[in-house]
Amino acid sequence: MACAGCIGDICVHPKLMTDDELVRRHGPGEHKDLVLGGTVDSRKRCYFDSAQMLWVFVDLYHVDAPPPQQLYVVGVHVSTEALCDRAVSPRKPFPKLVLATGLAVGDKESSALAQCGQPQRIDNTLALERDDPRLKNMPGFGSRFGERRLVYFPEGQEDSLLALSIQVTKGKIKSLWLSVSP
Repeated sequence: MACAGCIGDICVHPKLMTDDELVRRHGPGEHKDLVLGGTVDSRKRCYFDSAQMLWVFVDLYHVDAPPPQQLYVVGVHVSTEALCDRAVSPRKPFPKLVLATGLAVGDKESSALAQCGQPQRIDNTLALERDDPRLKNMPGFGSRFGERRLVYFPEGQEDSLLALSIQVTKGKIKSLWLSVSP
């Protein structure tokens, strides 16, 4: 998947970014921890970049060791739609929130197809919501982030955890979601 490994300077492939590195670069943002057995199992960080008018939602998890080891970025979602409760600015502004090819939220769907090729799957998010209403406000799945979802896997391997979802409404990209977790 030559199209994506990072969105801006937040990377999930080929090397995962640590939570410490994310906070050092951009501050803590709005964050919520999932605590199991008294230990942080996973963390969500969220920012609003007012210069780019984009929300940035970051999923962090323990990858290669059980808690309380380091948390790593396993997903990043960038959208024009609110991704958290409060608009917390990053300490240091994000660089342009684009994929390696330059593809960005606001670009035309045709640009995504030209830069990333044909997706392995195209989902109708409105239909997905009808089948499972819990998806409505879920980043990466809900129709408010884009009515169609173009899904890319490395070398067409749909069983890969690495995936790029590009959500589109009326021919324009509304959100990008890059993830290495199910």
